Amino acid sequence: MKKTMKNDSCLTVSRRAAIIRQDAEENYGTLLTLGESMRRAYQVEELIDRMRWDNADFCLQRTDGTCLSITGTLTEYEHYFGRPYYETPSNRFLPYYDVHCRKWLTCRVAGIVFGSSVKKN
Repeated sequence: MKKTMKNDSCLTVSRRAAIIRQDAEENYGTLLTLGESMRRAYQVEELIDRMRWDNADFCLQRTDGTCLSITGTLTEYEHYFGRPYYETPSNRFLPYYDVHCRKWLTCRVAGIVFGSSVKKN
């Protein structure tokens, strides 16, 4: 059972990496390497897992290159929308509840920036 779950997780991350790579090139003019897109896809999976249970801090890169710090969560998704949040690797957008703005927003998965990639302007 664990092998199947691990393989499914690898397939999900691989699919999400392909979407991130394509979307980053189309909307941000950034050509990501396969390794970079896989790393980002894995980090997005971890971010979604954290957001399901608690608030998570992350940065969004805008199309003009500036970054925006966000504190978001998915804990109230089922209560608000009447169904649980199901992630699919083909989704280019991630819904989240912005804790500071107090409203539901979406962001492009390819625009989520992690760690040393963050350049604040």
